[in-house]
Amino acid sequence: MRNIAAFASFVSAFAALVFPVTAQGASPKPSWRCIAGVCLWESRQAIDYDYGVRPTDIPSRTIRVPGGKVWACYWRCTDAETEDGFTYYGGTQRPANRLLTVSTCDPIFRLPDGTTHGTRIPYGTRWNGYHQRRFEGGVIGWEKTVRSGHTKVNVSLLMDKARVDCVYLEVR
Repeated sequence: MRNIAAFASFVSAFAALVFPVTAQGASPKPSWRCIAGVCLWESRQAIDYDYGVRPTDIPSRTIRVPGGKVWACYWRCTDAETEDGFTYYGGTQRPANRLLTVSTCDPIFRLPDGTTHGTRIPYGTRWNGYHQRRFEGGVIGWEKTVRSGHTKVNVSLLMDKARVDCVYLEVR
């Protein structure tokens, strides 16, 4: 019996060397500023270097990362202003050269308060420092403002059947 246990231990140790844990299997690092390594305030040049060059006049881009996609925006991409049937991201603000918003609807995030994709939020108007609010298009979700270093970050959670489906991190 000891030989079987020793052999099983050897096989599992060998398998760990031959078949390392992938990034998808690893738990995301908790952060108020980053999703899958794409972070608020990161420069357009750094993003282009890591993920490929995109035209500079486009306010946002989708970045493929292990386990999903991150939407990254250089302008104010939420609560856009509509004028004469056109949507202006950021209103009169010039495009930033740093990320002002990062978001995802894939299970690749973990917030420092423990919130992940699929976290159940009970019925009510307040939960874990968040307050319920209505977003663009009438979507109901949750929001709170946190401080990360010297930066205030708006954290928005969108829901699907009482569970967190998407997260938006935006420089306030």
